[in-house]
This record gives sequence, structure tokens and C-alpha cells, in this order.
Amino acid sequence: MENNVGCSWKTDGSTDYQVVVSKTSNGTNNIEIDASTVQCPVNLMAEIEDDGNSLFPKSYWFTVEIVDLGGDDDKNSSNSISVGIVSADEFKPGYKIKGMFYNGNLTNGRASLSIGYGPYLKSGDICVLECATTTTTATTADDTNTSMTIYVNGIKIGTGFEIEIPKNNDTTTHQTKSFLPCVHVNGKAKITAKITTDKPPNLLLPPVGQQKQHPLDGDWVIVELNVASGMEQILPIKKENNGRAVDGRRGKDIVVTMNLDVDNVNSSSLSISVKVANSIRIGKGFKPRPDDDNGMIYDITSIGKRLPMMTRMMVFPPYNRVENEISSAMEEGWKSIQFLPDGDEDELKIFGNDSNVVLARCVRKKNDDIAALTSY
Repeated sequence: MENNVGCSWKTDGSTDYQVVVSKTSNGTNNIEIDASTVQCPVNLMAEIEDDGNSLFPKSYWFTVEIVDLGGDDDKNSSNSISVGIVSADEFKPGYKIKGMFYNGNLTNGRASLSIGYGPYLKSGDICVLECATTTTTATTADDTNTSMTIYVNGIKIGTGFEIEIPKNNDTTTHQTKSFLPCVHVNGKAKITAKITTDKPPNLLLPPVGQQKQHPLDGDWVIVELNVASGMEQILPIKKENNGRAVDGRRGKDIVVTMNLDVDNVNSSSLSISVKVANSIRIGKGFKPRPDDDNGMIYDITSIGKRLPMMTRMMVFPPYNRVENEISSAMEEGWKSIQFLPDGDEDELKIFGNDSNVVLARCVRKKNDDIAALTSY
């Protein structure tokens, strides 16, 4: 049984907008916000539902279901919502607020800090924040940190923020700083909100009625790439130039990513997009068949005489060769994709005409590989 945190919702002091909050017996708050006549976003913050002097638990789960954002399928771009946490002293009207928020980007309520961190929030989505404040005892002083981990529709997006709570002037004790659940809304929104000290039981399941994601669908990292003969590996890049292989224009290693876009679990069409320095995209057909390794094989078929589409940025060695090989392989070299499920460690292997030669190996892209923001 979930341990609910009883709370009320405080407005930010803005005028000319309406908020209606109703509560259910299971601890869920139904909230309707109409700020369509206001020129800036409005903010709602949760407070403990007693005398106002109690602090929120150090760790809790904040679940928001977006019932209606006033514009399904992003048809009304003026309506948007950010879900996050904020301290009471930084809870202010409109863009004056400052906290830790997620809306697809990581933001502080005023500006975006990490663009495209995860899927943008829309009607029907369920966003869950795991908010934890921990204290680690060191030899000189305790270190206190607050983290915010994001889940959307049953998928862990990543730990977006992990900040150290500032010490007081004596440098040995920390300020009493509590981060409270908060929503930041432009336009209209209908949501349900629930705060618990227990992990939601259906955290890693998609919302009821939402179609299950196709296993190929999503973002992948190409960790290994071989030429068609299989006799030479060109990813990962061989470390040269004093142990570092770099793109001369960017001055750093490039992570080669691939997005596979499948409309639904019964679809037979596949959009493949690979990003090196340029983005390369092509549409294909595919057919599934069982695999002896407890996975699935998807045979790739051509749709007409389509050629890959590519942006036209200059790319320097050694990544120019990587792009050329991938573009050629996407057009006619990749013949099948093997999907090997393993939870968070799902893997893809891509083959050509020879089913014994792996042309590319991919792992599912995870934001766990991206360092959490340490400030907001």
C-alpha cells in the first residue's frame, strides 16, 4: 500500500487565472489550471497539509498524469507543462521561479539547461519524479545532496539533477533546504498529482490504454561499426594523435546515435535516422521472424528506390569515412536487424547478406550515461 503525503497546493501570487483542486480518497489531487489569459506561466507548489510548519519527507515520489494539455498531439503549442521541484524561498510568480524542472528539456523554470533530454510532455503522459535528499558522512563534514530522477510512461529517462545543498557560514552544517513538488504551466492543463513516500507500483509500466512501444523504437548508440566485408572495424575509432581520435571541427569524440521510429507494434514500416556530424535518414520496410537466441530478427526491405537524405555539414576525418560507410549501408547494405532484449541493456545487431558478419552493434541510449546537472 502506498504511503501518501497529504498536501495542499499553493499558487504563486499571479492574478487573472483559475485553479480548481479536488481530492480523491486514494490521495490523488485533481487539478485544473486555466491561465490562458495570462502572458507568462503560472506555478503551483505542494505544501504539507497541516499547520504549514512540517517539512516534506527527504525522499518521495511525485506522480503527475497529464489528463489534458488543451491541445492533443501538440496542435496547440501555447499550452505546456513542466514538472519539478522547488524550494519555498525560490517559489515565485511566472519566470521568476527557480528550481529543477522537466518538460522534455531540463530547465530551471526560466531557461532550458539541457535540450531534448527526453520526450516532450503531452496529453496522456505520466511523468514521475523520484526526489531524494541524502547525507553522506565524511571525516570533516557531512555532504548533503538532492537528486531528481525522471520517468515518463514507464521508461526511466535519467537522473537530471544532482546538486549539493550549500553549507552554512560555519562550513560544517548545511542549510535546512526542502524541495517541494511543483508544476509550471502555460495556458490550460488538467492533471492529476500524487505524492508518496513509496515507489509507485506501476512505475515501469506504460499508462493504461497507451499502446506498448515497439522493441526497435527509440534511440540507440552505435558502439561498433564494420565495413561490408567485415574485415575492418571503423567504430570505435582507433585512438591516434596521442591517444585521442577527434573530429577536427568539433575537437572531441562523436557519439554516433541512431533513431528507429516505428509507429506501433503492428507496423511494417521503419524510419532509420543516424547522427554522426550530419543526420542521415531513410525509410524502409521490415518483417519479423523468430530468432534462435530468444530475440527477434527483422528483415529489412526497400520501399521503392529511396536514397538516404542527409544534411550538408562539413565533417572531418576520421568521421567522414564513418558517415560514408553508414550512408551506403543504410541504402543497400543493411539487410536484417537482430533484437536481443535484456531490460536496460537491450542490444541490436545489424547484418548484411552474410548473416555471420555483424556490420553494426548498438545499445539502447540511456541518459544514465549523461552526467546529472549539478546546479540550476
